[in-house]
Amino acid sequence: MACLGRFLSVPVLLGLVVCAGRTVAQDKSSKELQYRFKPGETYIYSVTIVGEVGDHTETTTGTVKFTVKADGDHLQLTPSVDLSTKGKPQAPQGRQKPGRFGPGMMPPAMPKFPGIPGRAKAAPQRELTIDTYGNIFKFTEPTPLPLLLGTAEEFVVEPLSPEGENTWRHERRTALREKDNTNTPAKEVTTYEIAGSSGSTVKIKKIYEFKTVPKAAQATRIQLKGTTEITFDNQAGLITTGKFKGAIAVTQKNANFRIPVTASYRLLTGEEAKNAAAGLTAFSDAEINKAIAEINGGGFNARMAADRLARAIPDDKRRDEVVSALTPLMQDKDGFVRAAAANGLRTWGTAKNVADFVGLLKDENGFARQAAFDALVRLKDAKGAEALAQLMLDNGQRFQAATSLKAMGSAAEKAVLPLLKNSEWAVRLEACRVLVVIGTHESLAALKTAQSDSNAFVTIEATKAVKAIQGR
Repeated sequence: MACLGRFLSVPVLLGLVVCAGRTVAQDKSSKELQYRFKPGETYIYSVTIVGEVGDHTETTTGTVKFTVKADGDHLQLTPSVDLSTKGKPQAPQGRQKPGRFGPGMMPPAMPKFPGIPGRAKAAPQRELTIDTYGNIFKFTEPTPLPLLLGTAEEFVVEPLSPEGENTWRHERRTALREKDNTNTPAKEVTTYEIAGSSGSTVKIKKIYEFKTVPKAAQATRIQLKGTTEITFDNQAGLITTGKFKGAIAVTQKNANFRIPVTASYRLLTGEEAKNAAAGLTAFSDAEINKAIAEINGGGFNARMAADRLARAIPDDKRRDEVVSALTPLMQDKDGFVRAAAANGLRTWGTAKNVADFVGLLKDENGFARQAAFDALVRLKDAKGAEALAQLMLDNGQRFQAATSLKAMGSAAEKAVLPLLKNSEWAVRLEACRVLVVIGTHESLAALKTAQSDSNAFVTIEATKAVKAIQGR
């Protein structure tokens, strides 16, 4: 396996694991585990990390998302990491829990993501290429986690045993980058053990230790030890949950302290995965009440509240109330307010709001127009599809309308079919291109007629659409 970098972080110090070698144990007998991420699919893990430093608790939450494509014998995962960190004091400033720190010692500052205070997002160019046992062959732009937990991308993809062993072990020589950019030698040892199985579910126990290598008779300065309980679904070929519990021990200038660390992750499925993919998070009743109050108060706060509601998971019990608050903003004189309202209604609205969105399709504000397009795509309503199809007649709006109709899928097919008889060949051409993507057998008769169109370009695209539909 190629060497890779691994970012770590602890209070006062930022660590970087450099080149690492692996060794594997023996004892064959377990059922062979392999990753079977499906090309074209997206997998989203919810992550929570908690560290306690003195009277201060800092929590990192968010998601790690992988979009998968095959790369020969390897799996190429395109990661997208969205994590945020929040701190919360457990007692008045300057006080400490007894026994954890020496007399008069203040707890150190909690770690942040290097270079990006409080928030880290993966760039679209990032890539993690692995084989079916989790061995890494390419890793670009890793996202560091706090508290010596490595990178977000590796956090939810553990190395498996190619030999199908009950136990396997990895050792890596590492280096911890100090605050002054000097490197302190360190060692990382990980042991995995099959702890049981039921059906396709396999339980794996992971014992992890990271520690700096002491000089001469000196004590180890920094050490993380902990255990992770991992659930692997061998039928799906992926990890579904992981729960870590451990602690960092720091010995520094006659001061010893301990930082308890817990971390967990789980694969999101169903509605949870859908909401996470859309960037939606759960809102409490208090948060919804505050947003509605700010909307009713008008001004800049109303715009910001509408934007917040656009990122909330809709609560059916509060839907009518939220929609009633947002709808009047669609007529606001400020285009940015209209856009924020449209974004909010894109999330909370129903087919009853289609007319409001249609009214924004020709708004002078580009953000408001885009929000209307996005909302109509989400709702997949027949009247919305008809409005988008009419925009195909407008040369300036044709491309956006066609893109939206494709995204609506077969729900837009009926609205697009009449365009095959339009007097403008450019409209007929674009209609064929849309039907290549969304057409069903109901479009075949009209497309076969279009294969005899007077315009050669339309004929070519109609033939493509017929072949695409027949292929489906």
